[in-house]
Amino acid sequence: VMGTATYFSPEQAQGKPVDPRSDLYSLGVVLYEMSSGKPPFSADSPVAIAYKHVQEPVPPLHEKVPGVPRGYEAITNKALAKDPDRRYQDAAELRADLLRFRDGRPVQASSMGAAAAAGAVGVAAGAAAAPLAPGPSTMAPPSTPPPVEEPYHHPSRSGWFFAAIVVLLAILGGLTFAFGRQLGVFGDEKVQVPVVDVVDSPVLLATQRLEALGFKVTVEREPSDKPADQVLSQDPAAGQRVDKGSEVVLTVSSGPATAEFPDVVNTEVGAAQKRIQGEGFTAQIVLETQVSDLVPGTVVRQAPSPGPQPLGVPIILTVAIPQVTTTTAAPTTTAAPTTTLPPVTTTLPPTTTTLPPTSTTLPATSTTVPGP
Repeated sequence: VMGTATYFSPEQAQGKPVDPRSDLYSLGVVLYEMSSGKPPFSADSPVAIAYKHVQEPVPPLHEKVPGVPRGYEAITNKALAKDPDRRYQDAAELRADLLRFRDGRPVQASSMGAAAAAGAVGVAAGAAAAPLAPGPSTMAPPSTPPPVEEPYHHPSRSGWFFAAIVVLLAILGGLTFAFGRQLGVFGDEKVQVPVVDVVDSPVLLATQRLEALGFKVTVEREPSDKPADQVLSQDPAAGQRVDKGSEVVLTVSSGPATAEFPDVVNTEVGAAQKRIQGEGFTAQIVLETQVSDLVPGTVVRQAPSPGPQPLGVPIILTVAIPQVTTTTAAPTTTAAPTTTLPPVTTTLPPTTTTLPPTSTTLPATSTTVPGP
C-alpha cells in the first residue's frame, strides 16, 4: 500500500485489488475537500484515517457547507461510495455528470440517490403499516426495493483491531518491497540509456531533454567567457550508456568573472600596472603616450573606466610625456686647409732640327717695251 492515507480508497486500505474506480474515490475526496476546505476523514495517524475510510460513513457535506448545491453533493457522495460497484464506473461517466451539473441539468447521481431514498421510505412505510401482532402470517410480503446503501454498524473492537493489523501489514509490505528494489533484490534489471549531448545548449533546454530520458540533473555554475546559462560541460559525457535515473552533472556558465577596475589616473604607470594586475585582471596592458603637463610617466587616461568590469577586458593606459623643444643653431663656416707644394723643376733636353737648304731659281723675265 503506497500513497497518502487521506486519499485512500477503502479497498486500497484493506489491501484488496484496485482499479480505476479506486482513483475516482480519491477524486471524490478532492471534490469534498475543495468545497469544505477539509477532507472527509482526518485523525492523528494514517492507520486511523485508513480505518475511517473502511468503516465510517462520509460526513454529510451540506452540514459542513450550508448551501452547497445538492447536485454537487450527490456527485461527491457517489464518488465516495465504499462499494466500488456503487461509484461511477469510469472517468467518462463522472465527467458527464459534472457537465450536467455545470449546465444546470439534473445529475445522474441525484436520480439514483432519490430512487434509493424512495425505496428506503417504502420499506419503512410497509413496516409501519403491518399489524403489531407477532407471527409471519400477519407480515405483508415486502416488495423488492431498489438498491440502497447498507446501514452503518458501529464496528466492534475486534473489527477495528483487525483492520489496523491489515493496514500495518500492507504498509510494512510496501516498505519492504521499496527497500528491496533499492537494493536490487526485486524488480527488473536496470535499463541502460545513452546520454545525449547538451553542451553549448541553454541549461533549461538541456535539463528538459535529460529529464525526459529519465535522468536526474544537477547544475553547477562557474564563471566563463561563454554566455550566461550556457552548458559548458556534462558528466557523464555524451554517448555514454548509464542506468536510467542516474545523475547527470551540468557545468553551466555564470557569465564572465568581474572585479572592480581601479581608478589609476594621475598614478605613476608602474604602480598603476601593479594595482590593475593585483585586482585579477588578466589582459595585457597596452601603453600609449600623450604630450601632457603632468609629470612624465603619469597615467593621463585609462580604458576601461573605473567600476565592475570583466577580468579579461582589454586595458589601455595613456601615459604623459614632456613637450619636445626644437633649437636652431647658427651656420658654421669651416675654411679648407691650405697645402703648399714644393716647386717642381723639369729640364727638357735640347732639340736640334736641321732643315735641308732650299734653293729657288726664278726664270729671268724679259719685257720689251715698244717705243713711241
